[in-house]
Amino acid sequence: MNAEEFRALRAAAGFSVRRAAGWLGVAPSSIQRWEGGATIPSDVADRIRGLVALSETLATAQVLGRLAAVLAYVVRGYPPQGTEGISVDAGTRAGIGRLIQRARNEQPERYMVVEEEVEDLLASISGYPTLLDDEQTAEFWWGYYTRRREFRERRNERA
Repeated sequence: MNAEEFRALRAAAGFSVRRAAGWLGVAPSSIQRWEGGATIPSDVADRIRGLVALSETLATAQVLGRLAAVLAYVVRGYPPQGTEGISVDAGTRAGIGRLIQRARNEQPERYMVVEEEVEDLLASISGYPTLLDDEQTAEFWWGYYTRRREFRERRNERA
């Protein structure tokens, strides 16, 4: 692996030099040396490839969180209040399915307003985790609260 490939993989994973260094267990200066052209150890090259897969998993968890916020809006109102009825279980295929079914059944008119967004979010998910680990859980909630903030901002713009 050369410096350009290494830099491209780190960028594709969405990791800063510091974050990549932490995940790889090396100093940030090592990342900078490798991206500057120094020889990259083969075990590090293998691990940086793994970061790309990891970032895709975390991105999926974040999208699932956004999806849960949209569905919470449908079920509980605008903007979603709190997290009652939303759990990390919502980050699984079955959990999302239950939220969609509940939204369609309890608030069909409201669901129709966000149906296209729900479909777009679902289409952007390449695979569902069976169970979210701690970091995926954090990304799930980050996505959830980011979408809630967007709902509030939209409401404030209209006011």
